[in-house]
Formats: sequence, structure tokens, C-alpha cells
Amino acid sequence: MTRTFNLLTISGIILLTSCMTMRSNIQSESIPKVKRILIVTKTRKPQPSYEADFRRNLPEGYEVCTINLDRLSLTSDDTIREEVLGCKSDAILTIATTYRGNLLVGDSNDTNSRPSTGAAQFNLEMRSATEKKPFWRAIISTTPILGEKLSARTIVRRLLRDGVLEGKLPNVQQSGPQGKIVSAN
Repeated sequence: MTRTFNLLTISGIILLTSCMTMRSNIQSESIPKVKRILIVTKTRKPQPSYEADFRRNLPEGYEVCTINLDRLSLTSDDTIREEVLGCKSDAILTIATTYRGNLLVGDSNDTNSRPSTGAAQFNLEMRSATEKKPFWRAIISTTPILGEKLSARTIVRRLLRDGVLEGKLPNVQQSGPQGKIVSAN
């Protein structure tokens, strides 16, 4: 019984710690002053809670608006420009699903990389609202546990680490299992 419990515990820890991998690249000399961000999602199943999740996880002083586009959407750049003007955004963060199926999870040079069935891959790109050229890009690969769900907190943490955003990650309270309030760090 104890051996089974230990095996299940270890398996759970491995699954929880390997749910997502993220790599990013930044052109630090091109980072504009960002305080208002328009998040454009181009995914199969847009998360309606992205705006609230980002509001909750961005450092103090940042504002966010979102627009959810289906991958088959015929929405033009004009629609996105209208959103930028309406939100008075400084930057646009685009989150797009690029692949769903089998992925190699981990670094391609890592001998511990392994195939993952049912995973999703996302390309993220941030650019100034007035420029077409991005100053930050990231690739996120998720395992089947997460599927096509991304954590706003993980994205914000990486943007802070890469120097795109300033400040610190807020201590966020969110609902946990059975409606309990838990701290998410």
C-alpha cells in the first residue's frame, strides 16, 4: 500500500512539474514603454477568462484588453487596430495555437526530451501597437494535462523575467478545489 502511494505521489509530482515548457527570445533594444496591452488570442478554444486572468496577474499599473479570434476568423488587421485605439494599447500580445497532436516536450538538445500525445504548441508574440515587427517571441508546449489552456501567470512571469514588463508578480488569490481560496505563486 505504501509503495503504491509513493509511486502515485512521485508520478503526480512528475506530471505537475512537466506540464509546460517555454522558450523565449527578446530584442531588448526595441522594447517600448508598455502599460496597456491588447491580448489577441487565435486558438481553437479561446479562453474567455484570459482578460480577468491577466488583470489578476499583471503587476500594478498595467491595463489589459482582449480580443478572441477563432482560427478561421476573417477578422482583418483593421479590427485589431480598432481594438488598439479603443483600449489605448501600447502593445499587442498575440497568442496563437500552432499545433495540436504529438510534440517533443523539452529542449531539442536535451536527452530527456520525450514525445507527448495530445499536447498543444503556442506561439506568442509581443509588438508595439504602432510597429509590425515583434520585440518578444515565445513558444510554449503543453502536455495533455493542460491541453490548450495557458496560464496567464506563467506568461506574465516570463515577460517580467525577460524585462518586457516591470514590477513584480502580485500575490494572487484564486479559487481552488471545492471553492477554497488559495494563494497562487
